[in-house]
Amino acid sequence: NRRHLLEQFELYKKRAQREGFYIGLVILDLDRLKLINDKYGHKQGDLAIQAFAKTLRSRTRSTDIAARIGGDEFCLLVSP
Repeated sequence: NRRHLLEQFELYKKRAQREGFYIGLVILDLDRLKLINDKYGHKQGDLAIQAFAKTLRSRTRSTDIAARIGGDEFCLLVSP
């Protein structure tokens, strides 16, 4: 997922420079994920990550790239 994001970022960046538009990069962090893992176990933490990913996917355009870049960090790459 992270590798795909980095590859797409390079493509988006080249296209933005060529066509003269801006791209957006949004970093999102799931608050209290460690607390969920510690209190309820990693299985519940995984379910929280999956629920967040599903919500993110449903709220973004098909041309946007959403990726998990770390334990509780996600990135959204958008263009016009």
